[in-house]
Amino acid sequence: MKVRFAKAEDAAQVQSLVQLSGHSMPPDLDWTKLFPFWLVAEGLEGRILGCMQLVPSLPVGFFEFLSFDPRLGFLQKGRVLKSLETIGEAWLKKAGVQYLGVHIQPQAKSWAQVLRSRGFVSQGMTALYSRRL
Repeated sequence: MKVRFAKAEDAAQVQSLVQLSGHSMPPDLDWTKLFPFWLVAEGLEGRILGCMQLVPSLPVGFFEFLSFDPRLGFLQKGRVLKSLETIGEAWLKKAGVQYLGVHIQPQAKSWAQVLRSRGFVSQGMTALYSRRL
């Protein structure tokens, strides 16, 4: 597996993974300007297995819209997450981020356990509200 920054050519695959992972987005958004804010984990055959958005706000940065190919099993998703997390953390740290946050859906209890095992601490229940600019 290879982790790299997403390119414009990845737009359709990233958009599809984000929507298939349960993130509700308007279908007409322009997904071609992904670089340098999206990472993708690419399988040996070139298929994108997972992706996430890097939000380098300071001093607190975020991983957002973690998304996976729905055909992956839980262990495969864990490997993809670990790979994306390692590269993402290094990039955010280099950008000056001092503290990292991750929003997850409330029903994602298994992901909450994974995050806790990696040193993350819950900040309470949150909900993401969004609107078009």
